[in-house]
Amino acid sequence: MKFNYKLQRLCGASYGTPAATGSGILSSSSKGANIVFTSDGNNVLSPVGNRIQVLDLLHHSCRTLPIEARSNIRRIALSPNDDRLLIVVDVNSYAMLINYHR
Repeated sequence: MKFNYKLQRLCGASYGTPAATGSGILSSSSKGANIVFTSDGNNVLSPVGNRIQVLDLLHHSCRTLPIEARSNIRRIALSPNDDRLLIVVDVNSYAMLINYHR
C-alpha cells in the first residue's frame, strides 16, 4: 500500500495570503475557505470560488457540485453522522443548506 501522497494543488481554494502590511499574519479579507472530509474519509469537499468540488480519493476523480453561491464561499460544514446535510456560507454571510447526496 502506498502512503507517499503529494497533496500539492489538490484543492483549488486559496488558503490565505499574508496581509498587505507585511506583518506576516493573515488578514480577514484574504483568508481562504476550509476543506471537509466525509465521514468515511474517501472524499474531500473543497470550495473553489463560488462552487464546491468533490475529490474522490479512492477513484482519483473530481466533480463539481451543481450548486452556486452568490459570492465566494468562506466556510463549509458537513453533518458528521450521515453526510447528508452540507452548510455553505459565503463571504457576504449568506448561507445555503444543501442535501448532499452521493
